[in-house]
Amino acid sequence: MKNVFIILINRNGCEDTKSCIESIHLSSHQNYVVLVVDNDSEDNSVSIIKNDFPEVIVIESDENIGFAGGCNLGIRYALDHGADYVWLLNNDTLVEANTLSNMLAVAKSDQQIGAVGAILLYMDQPDKVQARGGGWVDMWRGMSWHCKNAQDETRLTYLTGASMLIRHEAIIDIGLLDASFFMYWEDADYSRRLSKAGWKLKVASNAKILHKESATTGRKSTNFYKMFNHSSALFFRKHSTGPLIPVLLGGANRILRRLLRFEFANALAVYQGIRSGLYFVWPDEN
Repeated sequence: MKNVFIILINRNGCEDTKSCIESIHLSSHQNYVVLVVDNDSEDNSVSIIKNDFPEVIVIESDENIGFAGGCNLGIRYALDHGADYVWLLNNDTLVEANTLSNMLAVAKSDQQIGAVGAILLYMDQPDKVQARGGGWVDMWRGMSWHCKNAQDETRLTYLTGASMLIRHEAIIDIGLLDASFFMYWEDADYSRRLSKAGWKLKVASNAKILHKESATTGRKSTNFYKMFNHSSALFFRKHSTGPLIPVLLGGANRILRRLLRFEFANALAVYQGIRSGLYFVWPDEN
């Protein structure tokens, strides 16, 4: 039985996904299964991946259900097939040969560790840290930051979903990702739920991953600002005792920064995302 199921979400990103799988196959730890969840790609991703990697399990969704929804499809399959760990990994990443083994070593060092993150480096600037495992959230100002150095890790409150190795028992304990977060902030939500349930979050400081940031939506796209701020509003509504304060303060900060850069369309997108997040109704609220 394979003890690690590696879940990649693909949405019209066949070339990235192929490169990621190739890097995984060079891992020193070989007791794993690669599972690709295809989120209704409109290209030939599924047929190409199946043809080039017949050993990879491909689950096809007939609609784009977002990152969290896609991950949940993969997690359910992994748990049903005896996974000890589930590794959520962005498809636009390249992993080093010892990345998985180093993350597993940290996870196995303490049975109360629920999830382990890695050091994310920029693909085009591999000497520059994007995030040391994750970051922290200011629950009053509505802002979040990535950890950039070891000292920052003392404030760690979330692991980034770009690379999160999760223990089987932790998933059984707190459940799946909240699919209401179509994209962004689902990792902060899941990390907070893990912490509240008593599970520890750790970073494997010797596990490195090259990552293309926001390859799907584009870092400066209006779509990014809408989705990021929509999910931000959901996060603070779910976890803050006074959600309007962080939602409005964080939103105002991001709108002002866009205006100061004369990014008027992006400023509007921030507002639209906040507004839709504030009015969003969770399925169980109906």
